[in-house]
Order: sequence, then structure tokens, then C-alpha cells
Amino acid sequence: MALIAVLWIVSLLALMAAGVGSSGRVSGKLAFNAAENERARALAEAGFNRAVYHLLTHEPFGGALVDGAADMSFATSEGAAAVLVRDEDGKIDLNAAPIELLIGLLKSVGVESDDVANTMAARIVDFRDEDSDILPNGAEDSAYEAAGMSKGAIDRPFRHVDELRSVLGMTEQLYARLQRHVTIYANAEGFDFFRASLPVLGALPGMTPETITAIRSASPDDDVFSILPTDDVTPYEDYALATRELVYSIRILALTREGGRFLLETILALDGGRGTSPFTTYQWRRGRLAADDPLGAMIQQLKPLSTDR
Repeated sequence: MALIAVLWIVSLLALMAAGVGSSGRVSGKLAFNAAENERARALAEAGFNRAVYHLLTHEPFGGALVDGAADMSFATSEGAAAVLVRDEDGKIDLNAAPIELLIGLLKSVGVESDDVANTMAARIVDFRDEDSDILPNGAEDSAYEAAGMSKGAIDRPFRHVDELRSVLGMTEQLYARLQRHVTIYANAEGFDFFRASLPVLGALPGMTPETITAIRSASPDDDVFSILPTDDVTPYEDYALATRELVYSIRILALTREGGRFLLETILALDGGRGTSPFTTYQWRRGRLAADDPLGAMIQQLKPLSTDR
């Protein structure tokens, strides 16, 4: 009986030791992952500082934007950072864009049904306007209540692009396709043709591949109407906007050698030295990487610099 008791005690001690060892390994792994993610965060912040320095010391990108963005990615011995800078004036403003431009954008990002595009555009406008009048195909509070969405339409301007998720009928898939091409900082019905992405250019009524090619091959110093391959520029006059706000979104995806990851999403405005800081930050947050996010493809092209001597 004494031997059996000893064996039980030894077995229990062995189980306890195994548990402590396993817990230690898990804690060590968690601590390692946390440290790597902090390194990735520091790398992302370095990418932000790099982009801001360029914005403050150069004429903001000039004609260097491709598909409406400037790539300022880099690699170090610690890891790599994909850095994407976009001019917010090259996006469609959720609060100011007319319904036909919203319809065009919805079609441009892949909404094939005219009915769906017309409905979602009308709902976006009803969501932001202050009245309770329902546009054709639109939706006000009663429609939201019927759908079990108690908050209803906000009946005020969008304060963040994320609020687009609360529009009746908006899916995460559609939001993911829209959110990189819309803004709340342009404060204009149109956008800068020379700073726009392909989906934004494709949103223009009557836009053709030939017109897009002409715009993409022109210099920002050109008169946009003089380079259009058509004598009738009327369809475009209401939507052309020269960059003037100097508001930029900067998104950085950082990866360390050991697998740490951090996606930093920021929006800032250059203040031209009016305040104590040369820029004002409107947004600073950790983001989530979507499956089709261009940063994912960009980071795959980067490799940390070798430390071999």
C-alpha cells in the first residue's frame, strides 16, 4: 500500500511538472509573439515617418502616383514594410458625391446588377441626408426598423468611412471593395482625375478605356479637359477637381523576420506650418488585412535585408 501511494504521488508530481512545463512553453510563445508584433508595430511607425518626411520635403508626389497611390515600401534587417500613400482628393467623397457618381463607383468595383447599384447608391444618400424623405430605391428609418436595425439612418454626414457598414444592404464583401476608394475628407462633389484609382475613374458617367488611358498618361500639370479624347467634355466638367486639401491616407503593413505583423492605417493633413506640428493626424489605428488588399501582394515582393557580412 505504501508503494502504491508513493507511485500515485510520483505520478501526480510528474503530471504537475508536465503542466507547468507546458504552461511555460505557451507563456514563452505568447511573450515571443507579443514581442515580434511590437517590433512589427515599430517598423510600421518607421514607414509612417518615412512617408511623412517625403510629403513634407517634396512636392507631394507630383505625377508619381500609380493607380492613385505612391509606393514607399522598404526592407531592413529586422523585416519589411509595404507603405501605400493615397491622396484623399483622388477618392469619392461619401458626403458630397452625387448619386450618379456613387452608382458609377458601385458598378466600377464589381456590382453587376443595375438594380443593386441604384439601390445601394440611393441608400447611401438617404443614410447621410438630414431629411426623412425616401429616394426611389432608398431607405430611411422605417426600412431599417423592418430589417431589425434599430439605429436606422444616421441623417447626418458620415464621420468615418467605416459607417458605410451600417447602410442597409451593405455586405462586408461590398464594403471591402468600396472602402479604399471613398473618403470623407475631399469635401467636393468630384475628385482629382490625376490622383484617382482605376475604379474611381471608372465611376465617371460615360468613361471609356480611351479616356482613362489619356488621363493616366498625362501630366498633373496638363489641363485635364485638353487631354480628353473627345470634343464634348460636358459629362466630366462637374466632376473634375484639382488637388487642394493635401489630405493623405497612409497604410503600412509591416512583417518581421520571425512572423510579427502589424497593419497601421492613418490619415493626415499637411498644415503648411500653421500649427505647432506640420501635419494633423485624423486617424491612427490598427487595421485588418482583407484578402484582396494590395498591401498583401506588395509585402510578398519584399524581403528583409541580409545581415550576413
